[in-house]
Amino acid sequence: MEIEVTGEWDNALLGRRQLDFSVEHPGDATPGRTDVRKKLAAMKDADENLVIVKGMDTDFGRAVTDGSVSVYSSRDRMVEVESRHLLDRNLGEDQGTASTGREERAGEAGEPEEEAPEPEAGGEGSESEEEPVDENEAEGEDESDAGAEEADEDPGEGGSE
Repeated sequence: MEIEVTGEWDNALLGRRQLDFSVEHPGDATPGRTDVRKKLAAMKDADENLVIVKGMDTDFGRAVTDGSVSVYSSRDRMVEVESRHLLDRNLGEDQGTASTGREERAGEAGEPEEEAPEPEAGGEGSESEEEPVDENEAEGEDESDAGAEEADEDPGEGGSE
């Protein structure tokens, strides 16, 4: 696996260096995110835990993968900037969001933490002794009874005297 950096620039506002890269892997499968992170961290003298692979793309039939990476100056800045799914993909769930303090930051910012609503008694999945009544059937019976009463009357009685 041979990695070539095709573009590199500093993003001081976000506290990171951004890199575009190309990996040649003739005869091998597309390299994993972890392998690319390790190799790029070694090439740029960076801490592997501060390297986030944004994405990798391999065209069909080519043994070349193109991608982009961000190398952060600090873990705090990385957690503040990166989305949760990228942290989980790159660092694993045990290191990505569990120990980042993301939940704590959400609580400090005054954002309410959402909880899943509890299922109500008698909702889906619970067995109830009472059978549900179909309102249409009940209304339909009333209408048919009223029509039957009208049909019992003699049509000739009320109309012509």
